[in-house]
Amino acid sequence: MEAKLSSRWIGSFFSSSKKVQKSWFDALERTIEQRLEYFGGLVDEHKPKDHPNDAIQWIIHTAPKDDPWDAVRIAREVMALWFVAIHGVSMTLTLGLIRSLSSP
Repeated sequence: MEAKLSSRWIGSFFSSSKKVQKSWFDALERTIEQRLEYFGGLVDEHKPKDHPNDAIQWIIHTAPKDDPWDAVRIAREVMALWFVAIHGVSMTLTLGLIRSLSSP
């Protein structure tokens, strides 16, 4: 019974954050647009030594060259990867928390 109540509360809390998701997506899109603009015309030997080396840059580099992705598509890919990466961890932690709360 307690697990049902806590899961409803947790679910409603996280699903009510659409404004946060939108602002996060917009910030991510702006960052990607800046990187596409800056790194778009540079070949590898002309890129600065301290250029970003993260998931965003990896997706930019591995995106199809014959049909280039825009910033919105790349932002969606990044968010999908983040969702998949955190989903397993969050489910494990949530189930562990529910089990520990429901045990005497």
